[in-house]
Amino acid sequence: MYITEAKFQREQNNFDALRLLAAFMVFITHSYGFPIDPISRLTGGTYTLSSWGLIIFFTLSGFLVCRSISRSSLRDYFWNRFLRICPALAVCSLLMVIIPGCIFTTLPLREFLLHPGTWHFLLQNSFPVQVVFKLPGVFNERAVNVSLWTIPLEIKLYIALTSWFLVEKKALSLKKHRRITLAEELIAQPENKANQYK
Repeated sequence: MYITEAKFQREQNNFDALRLLAAFMVFITHSYGFPIDPISRLTGGTYTLSSWGLIIFFTLSGFLVCRSISRSSLRDYFWNRFLRICPALAVCSLLMVIIPGCIFTTLPLREFLLHPGTWHFLLQNSFPVQVVFKLPGVFNERAVNVSLWTIPLEIKLYIALTSWFLVEKKALSLKKHRRITLAEELIAQPENKANQYK
């Protein structure tokens, strides 16, 4: 199925509504005041509202990222992915160090701020090939932001998509080359046969 460029315009689709629905599903599941998850109940605990919300997010992301990679150079594609993830995540990581970190750490504030684990959390999560969930002395060394688990997965999916795109592009190029070669052979065949009878 081919989708025209016009369908990507905001007024022509419901991507924002789907994103809002997905965010609401994740929010509901992560809220302690919502005791019953209807999806979990219907599926015997196999799925939750948040798992379906994540499926929606990843599906929309895949759809839009496929469009992005097909319309731009690889350099621009990777730069756009970097800008989409890293600056916001760096700010988020800094806020996690400042707000829950400084407020809830059991370490003296100066020790917390100079602790290698704090800097490791901040720097590693700003360029997240692998994320760090814990801050020293915060929440009894439990995760500060569990939702970061999706970021390395997202990066791996971007890389997988790029690999697939490059293979597909090469395959199409070879197929086009084969068609040209076949056409040349078909054109040359009558000439060769004619030369045989001379």
